[in-house]
Amino acid sequence: MPDHPPASSLTNDTVRPLALRVLAIVSLITGGVLLVAWIAGRVLSDRWIWSQWLLWLPPLTVVPGFLLLAVGARLLHRRKRVVLILCGAAILGPIGEFVHLWRPGVLPEMTPSHLRLLHWTAGPQMRSTVVLAKAIDHAKPDVVVVLGARRAAAGEALANWGIVPGPLARGEFMIFSRIPVRSCRSLARSEDIQLVLLRLAPEGRSPITLLLLDLPSDPWRSRWAVAAVTRHLTSLTLDVAPDLVLGDFNMTQESRAMRSILPGWRTAWPTGGRGWGGTWPRRLPLWRIDHVLVHPGGEMPIVATFDPGEGRHRAQIIDMPLQPASPQN
Repeated sequence: MPDHPPASSLTNDTVRPLALRVLAIVSLITGGVLLVAWIAGRVLSDRWIWSQWLLWLPPLTVVPGFLLLAVGARLLHRRKRVVLILCGAAILGPIGEFVHLWRPGVLPEMTPSHLRLLHWTAGPQMRSTVVLAKAIDHAKPDVVVVLGARRAAAGEALANWGIVPGPLARGEFMIFSRIPVRSCRSLARSEDIQLVLLRLAPEGRSPITLLLLDLPSDPWRSRWAVAAVTRHLTSLTLDVAPDLVLGDFNMTQESRAMRSILPGWRTAWPTGGRGWGGTWPRRLPLWRIDHVLVHPGGEMPIVATFDPGEGRHRAQIIDMPLQPASPQN
């Protein structure tokens, strides 16, 4: 009589292909969902709460997306060429991240025709005066705008920095200046939104008006709603168009909500960018959420970021061109 394979062997031979097929389908679905989610975030932006989560997916998301598609294709015994193409497509992730957040060049040497700003969302947990002083020494700015770090900014090492001894405190903003300050006032502080208007009077140059802005970081809040409230507050409180708007928007570079706050304004990044543009999180800055907006028709500033060594965000240096003083000034 012919030998028959054991029943357990038949069962294993049947289960194994089924398990591999299920694994392949799961890999294909998961990889496809990741790729579709990333594309949807770019197309839909943060108009809705659910889509704003998708907008935070970085270009690196396509790496596991394509690799999972490759695993699924391999398990289904597709041609090796298909698997290799899918694996090769994964390199689009780091390339996309690099193209998105890096610009060649470095900050040029300062000239009297430029104003240098240091902006840093240091955070209330940052208490080291030494770290803040080193960041200022590194940037060599004319004006310093630090969000949070109230205790660090009040340290003895910075007590006499600038024209006005010690920082100007407006809400959570601490402002130091070596340029004469014409005015510095809080415009609004509502629903975790802060607006501060700073007017500077560089000698022999036209006055500079800066709108300093801090928007809430709560990930569950609608970015579109936050932008609407901010737009309303600016329309109620701004009596003069600022030259630059800068601060912690807690919105990504592609955010439609951010652009809706001041329609027609341009972002200084990437046009004026130098080096790596990500500002958050500090140790692995894959997102740019600290922005500089430029008045329509205004000259584009040069923007670079650096790691101050503490806090959650990277700091940014902004070199802003100055205009000759007009007769009425």
